[in-house]
Amino acid sequence: MTRVLAFVIGIVAGLGLYLGWYAAQPNDHWFRVRTITVSDGKAGGPITLAVDRTIYRPFRARWIATVRRLTPDGLETSCIGRGENDYHPGAALPRPLTIGYWLNNTCVLEPGQYRLTTLWTIEAWPSDRDVRAESNVFRVE
Repeated sequence: MTRVLAFVIGIVAGLGLYLGWYAAQPNDHWFRVRTITVSDGKAGGPITLAVDRTIYRPFRARWIATVRRLTPDGLETSCIGRGENDYHPGAALPRPLTIGYWLNNTCVLEPGQYRLTTLWTIEAWPSDRDVRAESNVFRVE
């Protein structure tokens, strides 16, 4: 009986240590976005971007991407896209990568300066993890 109890306590302690380690992992344990670089473009034309990212392990995430126009009064939302995807190491983005593809939505931008922000909410136990990336300021003429 004592050996069985010691075995059960060892399993519970080991599981507790593993779960504590897992819960303490930083957001980039799954996914890291170093840069999102959006090229300048012309109104009505495709706007392209380059994303430097690494997917370290498979995960599922909800995402929202927002294009905001820089105005004298602050940032004004121009386009929003949202979705949910499965991510896997080695996955490649299409070339050319456009704002329309990134948003999974049509985005027609008028002349001005803009910034793209993307938030991924990774489904991870015991709580979701957020990874946020912001692009450079880009111009539409």
